[in-house]
Amino acid sequence: MSHLMLDLETLGVSTEAPLISIGAIFFDLSSGTQHAEFYRVVHLSSALEFGQPEPATLQWWMKQSDEARSVFNEPDSLSMKAILVEFSDFIKRFGDENVKVWGNGSSFDNAILASAYRKQSIDLPWDFRNDRDVRTIIDLAKELKNFDARAAIKMNEYAHHALHDAKYQAAYVSAAYQALKTI
Repeated sequence: MSHLMLDLETLGVSTEAPLISIGAIFFDLSSGTQHAEFYRVVHLSSALEFGQPEPATLQWWMKQSDEARSVFNEPDSLSMKAILVEFSDFIKRFGDENVKVWGNGSSFDNAILASAYRKQSIDLPWDFRNDRDVRTIIDLAKELKNFDARAAIKMNEYAHHALHDAKYQAAYVSAAYQALKTI
């Protein structure tokens, strides 16, 4: 598969933010069909070794739902290094050599995850030239087709869970792409 939607939950908004969970799903851009998925939570002590939490983000987390905040009590959390190795294996197993990695903001998900790989001295499992930006395609669909893909697709699970958000983003990116194909 060649399209992978990525979503991260973090304790900040800079590329140096502590990463607390990774959610990802392979999807077909044309049909929206979703395939193999990945979800892991980083053990909090491991996350804090590689970044400084931002006070505003901590305050934001305190206002989120109990379900979203459950990430902080995940019994199956792992070290950052273990998760990055596992995520690389996931991409190699289900992706092709030209996998496109979508993130919600060119300077957020993909950049933060790339920074985590660098900090762990692990090669990035995709070509940086294949980074894709959710916000760009959504804005293009609004501008060129007057189509609000986020509003058109209903989120079926709770927000601020990395896998749930990745699934939702894959669905509305596919809807935007389908709208743009009719230009």
